[in-house]
Amino acid sequence: MRNKRADDEKAVMEAAAQFYAALNAMFAGNLGPMKEVWSHADDVTYMGPGGGFQVGWNQVFANWQAQADMKLGGEVKPEGMQITVGQDLAVTLNYEKGENTDAEGKPQKVSIRATNLFRKEDGKWKMIGHHTDLLPYLEADKELTEDSVQRQLSIMSSLINSIPDLIFYKDPKGVYLGCNEAFAELVGRSINEIVGKTDFDLFPEEIAEFFREKDREMFTDLQKKSNEEWVDYPDGRHVLLDTLKAPFYNEHGELIGLLGISRDITGRKREAR
Repeated sequence: MRNKRADDEKAVMEAAAQFYAALNAMFAGNLGPMKEVWSHADDVTYMGPGGGFQVGWNQVFANWQAQADMKLGGEVKPEGMQITVGQDLAVTLNYEKGENTDAEGKPQKVSIRATNLFRKEDGKWKMIGHHTDLLPYLEADKELTEDSVQRQLSIMSSLINSIPDLIFYKDPKGVYLGCNEAFAELVGRSINEIVGKTDFDLFPEEIAEFFREKDREMFTDLQKKSNEEWVDYPDGRHVLLDTLKAPFYNEHGELIGLLGISRDITGRKREAR
């Protein structure tokens, strides 16, 4: 038993060493080794020095990909590692010390605590969790990133408002997350008045129920769905819309709602007659 425990501790130490070699490869933009050391299960977790909490391999890998794209450079090594090994689970506690670069290319010292979790899968110790202290310079980089995102959203808003088609997006519960001015014209309210509302707040009950039924069909199949629908504008116009609804995912591949685009085909329908 003692020999087995010693063998497991040695194997976990080797797995930890492989992780830190993969971490340094990731700093240079190479994610190949990181894919090898991690379990790809849905229960793996990551809470890194930049903040946030990712669950599942898809989310964790997306975070590593974002860090690899930053190419932080430098090198980080584990120090003072303590290992605890169970039958199929193991934990290592250590410091991570070294140097990276920030968004402006300036060298930054790294000295944080880390907890690493490993699980034996098919006879090999795979990482299932990596949790560390925060690094102030990465949080500052995050603020810069958020500023960039806001600028991109502003550009995107201007773009969709220049499109004559009606554009809207909702969460899975049917709450509007946003729309363009063409859709706001149909509703007869401002965009700010639409966000946070449901179809039942904005349209007659019969129309609202029709819209929600089409939403449910799309969410059930998670495939693009199109349909035609007659609607009335506040000014009395009676128009036929060809509406396409599609699943809307975030950067981690998680479903966060639907995106809808409606086009006025009233003229085309009349010509077809």
